[in-house]
Amino acid sequence: MKNKKFLVLGSIALSACFIIPLAACTESGESNITSTPLAVPANVQITTTDNTDVEAFSVTFDAVENASPYRIYVYQEGDTQAKVTSTTTTTGELPNDLEPGDYMLSVLAVGNGINYTNSNGSEPQEFTLEKWEIAQLGTVSDVEMDWTVDIENQQYPVLSFSGVDNPEDVQYYSVEFFSTDTEGNRAEGDAVAFFNVPAGSSSEVVYELTADQYGDLVPGYYVVDVYARANNTDRYENGEVVSTPVVWDDVDLITPTLTIDTENGVTAEVDNHLDLYAGLEFTFNVYSDEACTELVATKSVTYSISSSMFGTTYTNSASFTVVEEGQTPGADELALGETYYMTVTASGDSAFYNNSPVSTVVEFTADHAGTGSSGGGGFPGGPGGGGNPGGGGATITLTQIEAFAQGADTVTITIDAMGTACTLTGTLEAVPTDGSAYTYSLSGTGGMGESITGTLEIVVDNTVSCTVGAFGPFSETTFNGSWMLEGGQITVTMSE
Repeated sequence: MKNKKFLVLGSIALSACFIIPLAACTESGESNITSTPLAVPANVQITTTDNTDVEAFSVTFDAVENASPYRIYVYQEGDTQAKVTSTTTTTGELPNDLEPGDYMLSVLAVGNGINYTNSNGSEPQEFTLEKWEIAQLGTVSDVEMDWTVDIENQQYPVLSFSGVDNPEDVQYYSVEFFSTDTEGNRAEGDAVAFFNVPAGSSSEVVYELTADQYGDLVPGYYVVDVYARANNTDRYENGEVVSTPVVWDDVDLITPTLTIDTENGVTAEVDNHLDLYAGLEFTFNVYSDEACTELVATKSVTYSISSSMFGTTYTNSASFTVVEEGQTPGADELALGETYYMTVTASGDSAFYNNSPVSTVVEFTADHAGTGSSGGGGFPGGPGGGGNPGGGGATITLTQIEAFAQGADTVTITIDAMGTACTLTGTLEAVPTDGSAYTYSLSGTGGMGESITGTLEIVVDNTVSCTVGAFGPFSETTFNGSWMLEGGQITVTMSE
C-alpha cells in the first residue's frame, strides 16, 4: 500500500490560469527586479495499470526550467476548488481520495516568488476513474492429503491444493475437517480440526500441519472444506467453499513395548500406549517356552482413554492370576514359581489400522501368588489378627462412576471380602483447594443388619485409603491400594 498523499484544496481559475508578476521596488518606488513567469508544463500524460484503482494512476510531464516544485490539480466539471498533489520530479500521483467518476487534470510549475512566478496551468487532460465491481475470489481445486506421519522426527500430514490465480488478494485459506461416515455424510457437530493456511506467493499450496493441528485428527473418514479468504472485502468476496472427501487409512500400528510387574500376581502393561488410538485391542499371550509355541494364558484388553477430575486414565494393561503353591492353575492362570514368556500385539480394525508387529518377548517368573492390579481380584488377605482370620483381600467398586468423575457429592461402594459383602454410601466431606484428594464419609448396613461406618480417600496419584468399621469377620480395618478405570467403573484393589 502506498503512503497517503497530502492533499491541498487550492483555489484555481479552472478555465484559465493567469500570470501575476511581482516586482521589487527601490527606495524611490521604482522596480529593479523583474519576475518572469515560468513556462507551462508540456506533454502531460496520464497512465494507469488499473483504471479502478486511484493508486495505479501516474502523471508525467516535461520538466520546466527553474521550477520547483510542481502542483497537480484534479477537479470535476462545476467544482470551485481542486484537489492538489505536489511533486518535485516530473512524475506525480493523483489524490488518493477520489471517488469513481470523470475528471480533468492540470499541472502548474511553481516559481520562487521572486525571480520566477508560477506558470499557467497546463491544458486540462481528461481521465476516468472507473468503479470497481466487487468480484469473488477463485475456487481452490485438487485438494489432497498425504497422511504420512513420523512423530519421532516431527513429520506430520501434508495438505496440498491448487489455490486462486491472484494469491496477492488472499488473506489466507480457511481449512476445516469434518468427520463423515463411509458414504460421506457429515457427523453432527463442529469441525474436528480447523486452521488457516498462509496464501504465499504461488497459486500451488503445500502445507504441513503442525503437531497441534494433527493432534485433533485420527484415522477415519473426513470431508475437508477449503476456501480463499479475501484480504480486501471492498474489492473481493471470499472464494467458494470446496468440499473434498478424504480418508486416513492403512495405518501401521507401532510395535507395543511391554512392562511386567510380578509383585502380586502378574500385571502386564503396554507402556507406549500414547502413540496408539482408543478402540484398539491389545492381546497379551503367555507361553511356557522361550520359542513361544506353548500358549498357557491369554488376555485381550480394549484400549481406552478416559478423562476425569483425576486426570487421564488409560486402559492398557491386563492381569493374570498366580495360584497358591500346590494348586493347579486353571484357564489363563499361572503356577507359582514358574518361568514364563510374554508377548503383546495391537490388533488393527481392518478399516483404518493394520496389526502391529509382535512385541519383543519378555521373560518373567511368577514370584507371588495373587492377581494383578487391573481389577480381576483382590490382593491376598493378611494374616489373622485380633481374632479375625486372614482375608481374601477386598475389592471396592465405585458404581456411580460418571457422577463421581464430575465431583459428585455422594458415591456408592461395594466391599467384598471372604464372601462377606456390604454396600456403603459415601458423602463428600473434603476437597483440598489443589484438588489432589477427595474424602468421603461412609455409612451403610452389613449383611447381618449391623451399622457400618468408615472413610474413603481417593487421591489423584491413583492411591486409595479406606477405613471401614467392623463387619462380618472383620474388626475395624484400614485398606490401602490403588484405583484404575476399567469397564466403565473405577475399580480399587486394596489390602490391609
